[in-house]
Amino acid sequence: MTLGILFHTGLKSYPLLTWILNLVKPKLPYIQYYKGANSRNIKLYQVKKTQRSGPKRLLNPENKLLVVLMKLKLNLREQFLAHLFDTCTSFSQVLATWLPLLAAELRPLLYYTILTASKSTTM
Repeated sequence: MTLGILFHTGLKSYPLLTWILNLVKPKLPYIQYYKGANSRNIKLYQVKKTQRSGPKRLLNPENKLLVVLMKLKLNLREQFLAHLFDTCTSFSQVLATWLPLLAAELRPLLYYTILTASKSTTM
């Protein structure tokens, strides 16, 4: 399992994938999937912290995270990802929404990693 996770996502283990998912999970009910310039406007459900309206999503959050990581690591085509996950979901919307979310949530880790690495090289 670990070699598959490493090859497909670049993460060293499944628990790390689960940790990232749990980090972003509280934000998922309130995110607006990208659909053009109007997507940047704050929606009422985001302000009131209620469930968003619209159709139920076809992919669960874990699969969406996998799609994003696989796209980043392997640069797979959207058509292949749709076939692989047996869906017709528009992955461009998933990518355009999840990439900024992951960047915002994981940014403190990047800073910490750089800080730690610079301290170890100066000692």
